[in-house]
Amino acid sequence: MRWGDRSLTEYKKHDNGKQAMYGIVQGGVYPDLRRISCEYTRDRNFFATAIGGSLGAHKEQMYEVVGMCSEHIHPDRPVHLLGIGSFIDVFSNVKLGIDTFDCVSPTRIARHGWALVKGAPKERMNLRNATFLKDPLPVDESCDCYSCRHHSRSYIHHLFRVGETLGMQLLSIHNVTTMNRLMREVRQAIKSGTLDQLQKEWVI
Repeated sequence: MRWGDRSLTEYKKHDNGKQAMYGIVQGGVYPDLRRISCEYTRDRNFFATAIGGSLGAHKEQMYEVVGMCSEHIHPDRPVHLLGIGSFIDVFSNVKLGIDTFDCVSPTRIARHGWALVKGAPKERMNLRNATFLKDPLPVDESCDCYSCRHHSRSYIHHLFRVGETLGMQLLSIHNVTTMNRLMREVRQAIKSGTLDQLQKEWVI
């Protein structure tokens, strides 16, 4: 908290309107520490709130931690969740009041041949699998990213088999595009009141 106050003081000296500061909520899995941290960020002149630190050992505990923060953070500021990025986690945490996310997962799994696909079992498919050796389809027929418009599953499978880093790049492009698409559809579903229906389309 002392570091946060020093940061705000220094920020105000140089604020030219091009940047903004988030107050980060810490406290692990402990409700009392989370509440104290939430109240601190709420009572300071931060632009927005970020929920970070240890979010527990499993998904259910993460949702519990986010829920305990939601009760105490500033009600009118954007809320960011640090380091979370699977389809189901996006839907679950949006329902708890989260607005934005960041996560290395889309590019990390791309480096290992995994493609994020709307409606796929466990949210993704493994392009290294021999099933895709002669598959002429794009990674995701409903995706309009560069990779899906120009390359097939079999070609990307081949790139991984021969150790060509282009495969990692193409899947990174696809996965990041897919996450952006997810968030666009989530925003629209919130407006139309169809978030639960959209979740069934994305998560099996």
